[in-house]
Amino acid sequence: MPGIKYHYAVDKDGNLVDIASVSEENRKNKFYCLSCGGELRPRLGHVKAHHFAHKSDAPHCCQESYLHKLAKRKLKEKFCSGKPFKISFYQEVECSDKDSCQFYRQEECCASVLKSYDLKQHYDTCKEEQPIGDFIADLLISSKSKPSTPPILIEIRVTHKCEEAKVSSGYKIIALQVTSEENIKTLFESPIVESAHPCNSNDSGAISFHSFKKNATAEPLEMRSIPKFYLFKSGKAYVSNMNDYPSCREVCHKGNPNAILELGIDRFYLDQISPYDIGYITASNLGQKTKNCQLCKYRKDVYGYANNLNLCCLYKSKNTPQYPNGPEAQNCQYYRENAELIQEINKAINETPIVIAK
Repeated sequence: MPGIKYHYAVDKDGNLVDIASVSEENRKNKFYCLSCGGELRPRLGHVKAHHFAHKSDAPHCCQESYLHKLAKRKLKEKFCSGKPFKISFYQEVECSDKDSCQFYRQEECCASVLKSYDLKQHYDTCKEEQPIGDFIADLLISSKSKPSTPPILIEIRVTHKCEEAKVSSGYKIIALQVTSEENIKTLFESPIVESAHPCNSNDSGAISFHSFKKNATAEPLEMRSIPKFYLFKSGKAYVSNMNDYPSCREVCHKGNPNAILELGIDRFYLDQISPYDIGYITASNLGQKTKNCQLCKYRKDVYGYANNLNLCCLYKSKNTPQYPNGPEAQNCQYYRENAELIQEINKAINETPIVIAK
């Protein structure tokens, strides 16, 4: 197949040769095809990219075989170099504070984290086409110094997937899909990183890891955002903006030097009892007694007002502000606690994880 253009060949001694290393001085050396063994000629023109081409027709040459053999050679070369051979794959991680954190939720406080390792720290040998059990590994990575270390098989595919029997054998397998010389160059120059969706056979250059330890490990995580209540000496309070909730760790630390109390409240605006309600009553229970219109028996909800949802039912009979701000209750002689509402809030407090920021 004279139309096939390759960037790699082998010399008479079987060494891999990159077309980039071929010059006018050594272009007359003998070069051979990785796939079919036929003789290749270096093309070093000034118009087209330099490449190797078959000297004569090669009807049995197969680009798939070429890519497969090239990938094996380049990965073995990478392993046998003095550089690290880094791999990265996803492992399940759960929060190490799950037994002590009030905000822990099993379904949320976990993550799939990309973990990196250098195989050269544990392995010292890489061989092509090595038998292992009932299989032949494209590349077998093992340790001469520690023979008991389980070997790793690197399986390379261009079109055909790794045999199902291999995948289910229990051996540690790194399955790589190569699609081009450029793809192989990336594998040679960069860490081998598990694809985000390794099971998708349509992924170009998909990489999957089989039988590697991926079960849950524990480490500190910050997977949740928690509303934070701030109370000030004036009686004013606010809850952090919904788009700016601190993380489950950040919420435990004070962040406003002017606030007399900061609370992480694991409750969102999903029902009638809001973080504001819980914050005010928790503050009161902690000795920070604060009057607020929100807790007054004469208050009603008003919808449709952008800046104020308080309606004072006494504004006509007692000439109080019709739409008072919450802290105005501090100086209101008619303020009376809504005992029924406070009872409901205290019930909600008993069911709500709350942390005092320190």
